[in-house]
Amino acid sequence: MSERSHRDWAALAERIEVPALAWIEGPVAALSGETRPSVDPATGRVLADVAECGVADVDLAVASARRAFDDGRWSHAHPRERAAVLTRWAELVLANADQLAAGQPGRGQADRGHRDDRRARLRRHPARVRREPG
Repeated sequence: MSERSHRDWAALAERIEVPALAWIEGPVAALSGETRPSVDPATGRVLADVAECGVADVDLAVASARRAFDDGRWSHAHPRERAAVLTRWAELVLANADQLAAGQPGRGQADRGHRDDRRARLRRHPARVRREPG
């Protein structure tokens, strides 16, 4: 990753569009339809309006995860398949690390060393699949 100035991070953050949606089997509005502002504590600037999820939204997300586990999409997948999914996730996180960091108030240049360490761990972790016959 290239060295970025505070101005670079601010410009990047200005370009990020955050939909006011939760992710439960895809992008969805909070059941209440409500949103709330996500505020940068350093500047007081509203970064985005985000879905204001409540207990019912959490219940839906947990039920969705339970269905995915119970129907075998994940739990019965071969470890190599799960590793491939996690590796792809890690690749996407790494490819979009600057944008992800820019969307987090108080992050950016000062957090670079920690991000680099996490990047290295992301690269290694999904590859650690226990060898099984087959």
